[in-house]
Amino acid sequence: MLSACGGGGSSSQIPLFTKTGRVIKGPIENAIVGLDYDGDGVIDTSSVMTDASGYYSINASQK
Repeated sequence: MLSACGGGGSSSQIPLFTKTGRVIKGPIENAIVGLDYDGDGVIDTSSVMTDASGYYSINASQK
């Protein structure tokens, strides 16, 4: 999990980041991958599917 902290100021911009990885125990093709920022078991980002090698890439921002 990645997190970012901003210093003071009043910027309303939300930092964007890209999370990449590989699902193992396979490889697993077409697995749904998403980020759960608060650990409640619910995906907090749009989800993506893994490719034939199990790789994925998610572009997301934490609000």
